Formats: sequence, structure tokens, C-alpha cells
Amino acid sequence: MMTVTNLTPELFRDSRAELAEGPTWDAGTSTLVWVDILANRVWREPWSKPSAVQCFETPSHVGAALFSTNPGELLLLLRDGFYRRDGEGALTALAQPLSTEPGIRFNDGKVSPDGRAFGGTMPYNTGPPDGALYRLDAPGDAVTCVSGLAVSNGLGWSPDGSAMYLIDSGPGRMWRYQYDAATGAMTGGTVLVQFESVGASMPDGLTVDDEGCLWVAVWGGGQCRRYTPDGRLDRTVLLPVSQPTSMCFVGPRLDTLLITTASYGLDAARLEREPLAGGLFVLDAPCTGPAATPWRAFPGSATIVPAATAVSTTTVSTTTARE
Repeated sequence: MMTVTNLTPELFRDSRAELAEGPTWDAGTSTLVWVDILANRVWREPWSKPSAVQCFETPSHVGAALFSTNPGELLLLLRDGFYRRDGEGALTALAQPLSTEPGIRFNDGKVSPDGRAFGGTMPYNTGPPDGALYRLDAPGDAVTCVSGLAVSNGLGWSPDGSAMYLIDSGPGRMWRYQYDAATGAMTGGTVLVQFESVGASMPDGLTVDDEGCLWVAVWGGGQCRRYTPDGRLDRTVLLPVSQPTSMCFVGPRLDTLLITTASYGLDAARLEREPLAGGLFVLDAPCTGPAATPWRAFPGSATIVPAATAVSTTTVSTTTARE
């Protein structure tokens, strides 16, 4: 039976992002990373020192920033593909499956429990379902795992790694696949949840908790929902903004749920009603969730992006609502 919880989201950072997305937590360094897709920005939030936030810009829209097994390195999903960014800020192009598709961009990405990087795409404008989900296998080798998606979005895996979840926001579907950790293959896709409202609201990002339940941000619905592994709606958390985008578990005990939101597309009247749109929120969760698995970096030659497009990191003096 579904319940509306009494969990109260609190403002963590009044970031006023245009399209905050892809929060991910590195347990080794106690660091949160998230992106502002359309503003071409990646943010690093050291949990123990929230006033020392760092931000760097990217040369194109950035769908996700994923931790790597190489210290200080991030795997970025830029507009056209996968790039590694080293600790000095240099970008290396690994695979660019959208290099000849300017009307499509990478939208969301995540690393599987076995260390493989996945990234989904979407068209900039409404049209044919030209989105897809890719798996990065080697430099220059981005394998298409799923095609014909309207808006490839939230990704996640069951605690034992045997199931993989994928949201296609356009038709409002959350898919469940069998996942083979030995090969990275996805098979036997079935619709786990068909969301009841498509258009005004739609499912966006997701994370899976340690009990195997799926937390889904409902864009346009002002809420996050928790679903059981068999697809039953378990609870709903209401937010003071209409466009939550994604979430992850953070903190030393991994029992805090951090939620990203967006101000994209809101007119002046809506922004007046939603002054915290684009902010980051946290709530004390009734469960714990896993930290991010780092991308299993591989050696190999690739194309170095010209230095003029590599923007150095800037430390931003700011405060959070918890300071």
C-alpha cells in the first residue's frame, strides 16, 4: 500500500541550477559530484567542507560526471560522447558516437557494479525516438545496448547486480533487464512500471537502495517515489519544487538521500512560486544505499581535446543550508 511519507526534504544548496542532474557519491573521498547539463558545468562538493565547492566548465553540454579508478580523474559524458578528464583538467576523447548527430546529446550515465560505464542519449527536440543507451567497452568502442528510446534517463542495478533498470522518460516507462556482469550484456527487457502521467510529468533519474527498492524522481510532479523490486509504489516524498531530476545516497552512513532539481523552462511567475527551483535537497532516508562504483579505467590511445577547450577548476566560496 502506497503512503505519502512524513519525510521532510531540506534545502542543502540553493544552487539555482538550470538543469542539475547526475548526483554521484564517492565514498573514498566523501565527495559529491553533480552536473548542470545545459550550463556546461560540473560541481564537486566535499562533504566535510561544504564551503569549498569546486566547479569547472566543459566545452559542451555535460550529461554526467562519473568517478574513475584513477585518482582525481572523471569520466565525462559530453554532448557527443565519452571523455576522460585528468586531475590537471586535460580532456581526452574516448568515444564519440554522436559526432555526426548534432541534434542528439548524452543525457544521463552511470557505472555498473562491475565497473562498466553506460550513457544514454536524447534528441534536443521532440521527434522520432532517436535516443539510445551505450556501453563504453574500449577507446573508440561505444556499443549500442538499447535503441529507439525517446529520452534515455535513470539507470540502476539491483543489490546483487543481476538486474539493470532503465527509464525512458518520453513514454514514461521503467524497464528491467537481466544483467550479465561478466559481459555487460542486457537481455530480456520488460516494463517494470508504466507511469500513469506522461507529458505534464514523467519519470527522470533513479537510484536503487540497499533493500532493492527504486527511488525515482518525477519531473513535473514535484515528488520522488519509492518502488518495490516488483514494481509496486511504496511511498511518495513531496518536494517544494516541481522538477526533481535525480538522486543518490550520500554521507558517512549513506543514509541521506540527495535530490537534484531544475529551473529549466519555468517562467517568471513559476519561479516566483518556486524560488528554490534548481536547488539541491536532502532528506533522512528510511534506508541506506550504495556509493558510486568507480569506472574501471582502461589504458589506450585516444584523441586529446585541444587545450583551449579544457577549463580549469575554480573554487567557489559558498555555503549550504546545513552550515
